[in-house]
Amino acid sequence: MKQFTTLAGLLVILAAPIAIANAAVSDEEFAEVKQMLEQALERIDQLEGKKSASVPQTRAEQVDANTARLDSLSWAERISIKGDFRYRYQNDDIDDSVTAESVADRPDSKDGSRNRSRIQARAEITARLPSDVEVGLGLASGGDDPVSTNQTLGGGGSTKDINLDLAYFSWTGLENTTIRGGKVKNTFHRVSKSPLQWDSDWRPEGIDIAWDNGDYFAQAMGVYLESDSDSDDLESDSDSDDEFGYILQAGARGEVGGVSLLGGIGYTEFDAEGHKCFGPDSDLDSFGYCKGNEVAVADVTDPDEGGTYLYDFEVYNIFFEAATEAFGMPLTFFGDFIKNDDADDNDSGHLYGVQLGKAKQQGTWQIRYYYKDIEANATLGLLANSDFAGGGTNGKGDVLSGAYALTDQSTIKVTYYNVEKNSDNLASPFVFGNPGTDYDHDTIQVDMNFKYK
Repeated sequence: MKQFTTLAGLLVILAAPIAIANAAVSDEEFAEVKQMLEQALERIDQLEGKKSASVPQTRAEQVDANTARLDSLSWAERISIKGDFRYRYQNDDIDDSVTAESVADRPDSKDGSRNRSRIQARAEITARLPSDVEVGLGLASGGDDPVSTNQTLGGGGSTKDINLDLAYFSWTGLENTTIRGGKVKNTFHRVSKSPLQWDSDWRPEGIDIAWDNGDYFAQAMGVYLESDSDSDDLESDSDSDDEFGYILQAGARGEVGGVSLLGGIGYTEFDAEGHKCFGPDSDLDSFGYCKGNEVAVADVTDPDEGGTYLYDFEVYNIFFEAATEAFGMPLTFFGDFIKNDDADDNDSGHLYGVQLGKAKQQGTWQIRYYYKDIEANATLGLLANSDFAGGGTNGKGDVLSGAYALTDQSTIKVTYYNVEKNSDNLASPFVFGNPGTDYDHDTIQVDMNFKYK
């Protein structure tokens, strides 16, 4: 542009004498043309000055804009957000024999039936850092229950709690190996999501290492139930801090005759004997005290005195899964078995079941059945499935569910629990109206699930 305007000015100057030579021009006309030419040249100089000053600035801004855009794209690639939302209608029908006024803090209404609308909302943000490091942060609805993020609706439309659900680092710098620390997801294998030993909402707190090459897998984790060594939750001041446990697991995958097989063994240890019950149900007169585990009562006349775990938890685990196809759909058989080696009795649990189909993509469906029997001391009740007869151990029964995928990211699911529960976990069975009788606890859940990422 600069070269063009300069050339135009020169052509005007050169053309002027030619025009004068070929026409009679008065002095006044010549002076007027000269003035117009000077004004045009002055204007050209002004435009050239502005152009030369603005071009470098615009280019610099363009570079900055491009850099910011690249940085923004890089940030978007490093950060990911995912989560889910569930709306649930739940009905619990509990035998009237345990809904009498003599049982304090019962989880049901006086007529033995309870209806609730509940939500679960979870969101997780993950940042991928250099050197194979990932950091995650998750929030969830609900209270301080370690195995439930359900929030019951009501309270006049009151605001609801949001709590820290995940906070961890993960390093994958070694082949087939992951090292994590913090408050993490439970990544131990649970065949067909078996809820025998752990609830799916439990977030272990500690550090672990996992190795998986596709054919074989192994994992070890140190878990804190209480990391404060100055805690007052022990029976006496002379007791040591026994609130740290560990979990070990190993297994293998294979295929025989078109059937995919998975099997493994595990071991969990928590030194709980003599320790006050973990978790929110720490009052002796609460219904479901210690989540079904047997406790020793120090003073049967004083509910505030509380009790302590009767046994440690040294739990051995064997699990298997066999997957094939039937009617053009996935068909899976699974089994899960545990035994607490430290308990004298009521020390085992088992679960076995079958699932046909998988409600994952739009239009797909599944139906699932399993039978579960978990005795009082089979595992730490605090971490057991919260949906099975109100949570904890000391129950047995059937679970039937069906699900249908409305879209790739939303499903509707109906689940029915037909459970026989027992309240005999107190060492003194006639404490505060808790006779230790068997009772029925049936539950119906209707869920609408949505996922996003």
